Amino acid sequence: MKDDLALAYSMLYDFKLGKLSTGAEITDEQINLICLLVKDLLPTQKFLSEYADQTLLKVAEADSYWNRITQELISQCYELRGKNKLKQIQSLKTEFAVTCPSMWYRNIVESI
Repeated sequence: MKDDLALAYSMLYDFKLGKLSTGAEITDEQINLICLLVKDLLPTQKFLSEYADQTLLKVAEADSYWNRITQELISQCYELRGKNKLKQIQSLKTEFAVTCPSMWYRNIVESI
């Protein structure tokens, strides 16, 4: 699953770079990857393949949001680590783990 999720995020990155576009034919593999992204970033939403284009846009938006939040949190953690405030770091990481639906981003934060 982890490798598939990495492949899904790679596809999303390509989409954001314009290498994939809405309206283009979507392969079965891409449908499966979009489904993984929905499960990771938008777990309360049901994925319907006939709305893959619109769903990919929503996924990209959610990814941008959690990417920004993750980057801000990492920056805060490094700042706190410099001040030797390890309990505050753990508190921030715990709060993030509770609020972030994405296993992808939770794993990134947990690794710091």
